[in-house]
Amino acid sequence: MIFNISIESACEWIPIAAAVVLTCIAAGFDLKYMKIPNKLNLVGIIVGIAINVGLYGLHGLAGSGLGILAGFAFILMYAFGVLGAGDVKLFMAVGAMEGQNCA
Repeated sequence: MIFNISIESACEWIPIAAAVVLTCIAAGFDLKYMKIPNKLNLVGIIVGIAINVGLYGLHGLAGSGLGILAGFAFILMYAFGVLGAGDVKLFMAVGAMEGQNCA
């Protein structure tokens, strides 16, 4: 056996892999168009919530909610012109995906 992967460790990698894919797609849009589409961020939030609810139930929903709030905290950087609104929404989507791991 080359890899010793349990169900628990696989559950930890699913949100991380989804966040990496989302971030790479968003980076491609940002580099090409200087904009991150709202639809991409919305899909990221929905997928993040779905993953965490599927893996962890109501605790996952709470974790995703806390992750979304943590991403929303970057709104201050948007207010000062450091980040764009799409960046803040992307942080919220990544927070929705990683909420259970970070909460």
